Amino acid sequence: MGIFNEFFKKEKPFFTGIARGVGGFGFGAAVAAPASSAQPLTVEYIVIAGGGGGGYDCGGGGGAGGYRTASGFEVFTNTPYTLTVGAGGAGAGDSPNKGSNGSNSVFATITSAGGGGGGSGGDSPGAPGGSGGGGRRAAAGGSGNQPPVSPPQGNPGGGVSPPYGPGAGSPGGGGAGAAGEVGQPDGGGDGGNGISNPLLSPINSGQVAGGGGGAVDSDPGTRGLGKNGGGPGGRGFGAPGSPSNRAQPGVTNTGGGGGGGGNMSATPPADRTGGNGAPGVVALVYPPAFTLSNSGLTAASPAPAPGTRTITIFTAGDGTVTFS
Repeated sequence: MGIFNEFFKKEKPFFTGIARGVGGFGFGAAVAAPASSAQPLTVEYIVIAGGGGGGYDCGGGGGAGGYRTASGFEVFTNTPYTLTVGAGGAGAGDSPNKGSNGSNSVFATITSAGGGGGGSGGDSPGAPGGSGGGGRRAAAGGSGNQPPVSPPQGNPGGGVSPPYGPGAGSPGGGGAGAAGEVGQPDGGGDGGNGISNPLLSPINSGQVAGGGGGAVDSDPGTRGLGKNGGGPGGRGFGAPGSPSNRAQPGVTNTGGGGGGGGNMSATPPADRTGGNGAPGVVALVYPPAFTLSNSGLTAASPAPAPGTRTITIFTAGDGTVTFS
């Protein structure tokens, strides 16, 4: 029987470099091989990248950071996994430059792409990203879900507005739930809808990953509104040059896009500067029998989650997490 015993012995599992998740396989950051004492568990993840910055001077709204989530994702105890919370992109401060794209957020093999920056100067298109930035005036919006993943992580920014004239505005940035709206003859386009996720209720009541609003060229045109954490666009020429009338940033840790910079006086430059995109967030939901430690990250205290589970929300940093 010795030969048969040897034949039917189970081999120890070995790490292939591929992490299994709902909908197939994901590729991304390197993950260390499980330790010999590792045991498997499944988790739910929510990975939101940083939002894109708004464009300058009647600029397009910034796109939301990519939004990815799934349950049933297999990990192992005693094994460090990369986790990064992406920063928001800076709003554009001069006309040649678009708003900056947001930075990627990462958990293990899952990467969400930063939102695209809004267009600035002339008819400048928005930048591609997790969700695309809105174009300036009649320019095209940036494409969303870049690079492509399934299900999609975002939507395109708004673009190709109606004929431009006094009071007209620029398009909004794309959101995780919908594309950005085009600019209107009497105002800027709203940002695309984001996502409502109750698991993230401590952050903006769970309203996340929305696009930034487009700016308006002149008063009394209306500024485009941000959605689900996106910032509103700036007001137009003739409006009082005050901080409240400027483009606004996305709400912290929502991954929302920044609002497009308005067209008020160029002095000070802040009156036309785009709003900054919001930093993203990463949340992990796991069985309460396990604990989760981290290195190099800022995290909220573990809290109960529906289904007799535990959730930990990470709001900043670039480090590792380990289950035990």
